[in-house]
Amino acid sequence: TTKYIDAAGQQFNIKIPKGIHEGAKLRVKGKGMPHPVNSSAPSGDAIIIMHILTDPNMVVTGSDIWIDITLPFYDMLLGCESEVKTPVSTVKIKVPKNSNEGKVLRIVGKGMPIYNTDQYGNLMVKLRSSNVNLSEEQLEYIKKVKELENA
Repeated sequence: TTKYIDAAGQQFNIKIPKGIHEGAKLRVKGKGMPHPVNSSAPSGDAIIIMHILTDPNMVVTGSDIWIDITLPFYDMLLGCESEVKTPVSTVKIKVPKNSNEGKVLRIVGKGMPIYNTDQYGNLMVKLRSSNVNLSEEQLEYIKKVKELENA
């Protein structure tokens, strides 16, 4: 992307390369502070330090994006499809049958762009189980499943 910078009396656009990482420094020649003594000397360079803003529900580790999703336990047991929002799109994921709380699904190529390449990191989806309020009838079915497990 390109961002407009207005700092220290200088105004300029800077091209931010795809896949730049947190803390990276970009140097813009001649857009820094003027020479403190010699006004005819060229201005110094501006050093721009990148700070990556992300969704508070996501953690970026290198080029991988980590996110938790919460599903009813029965969807985790039976398997399901779910949608996960990433910074650039919505991704459909398939939760396999008999998934447990804490299971991590890796979706290859749906993470952050990798600097200086056309590749992307992974989307790492950690499954969480939500609380559900089951009816008495539903609880009876769960008891039957438990009895079958112990038989």
